[in-house]
This record gives sequence, C-alpha cells and structure tokens, in this order.
Amino acid sequence: MSVYKPLTYLVVFILMVWSAGRIIIAFTNPESYFIGFKLGGLPAAVHLLISGLVGIVLVYMLLRGLKVGIIVSIAYFGYNFVESGMSSLLLHGELSFSYISALGLFLSTILLSQKR
Repeated sequence: MSVYKPLTYLVVFILMVWSAGRIIIAFTNPESYFIGFKLGGLPAAVHLLISGLVGIVLVYMLLRGLKVGIIVSIAYFGYNFVESGMSSLLLHGELSFSYISALGLFLSTILLSQKR
C-alpha cells in the first residue's frame, strides 16, 4: 500500500492551515519576525501575505503531483523552521523551533522519498 497520497493530503492540509493563518494575521494584526527582526505594519503584512501565497501555490503544485512542488515545500518548511529558531534565539535568548514547520519539513522529506 502506498502512503504517497495520504501523505500528500497531510502536507497539503498543513500548508493550507499555515497559509490561512499567515493571511489572516496579515489583515488582522500585521506583526511578523524576519530572521530576528520584528516587522510591523506594511512590511509585516507583505511578508505574511507572500508567505501565505507561496503556501497556496505549493498546495496547487502538490495536488497536481509535481515533484518540484515537493522539493519547494521542503525548502519552504526548512526556511520557516530555521527562521523560527533564529528569531527565538535572537529575541528571547533560547533556541525554540516551530513544531508545524518541523512536522511539514519531516513529512515533505518523506513524501519526496516516496515519489516515483
């Protein structure tokens, strides 16, 4: 039994939740961190909207079955994973990573290994 389709849908679900959250935050309270720097107002809204839109494009690519979508999702979750760790270390003095980014990175990596 192939785990490819269920795993794809799980990664798509994570991306949809992540993207929806980013877009909602961009419109309700635009605050974001970019590699340790706190962004507010328009720069934060742009950063959050771009991140949300990239996630939506990745959902489309994954549902189309494109291998490049899996590779870009690994890069996307990897960037968000590293960025969350850097921001927490620079702002709070302790290393803490985003669990949803870690899960997305892990599942996307498995998904790539299952792609034929």
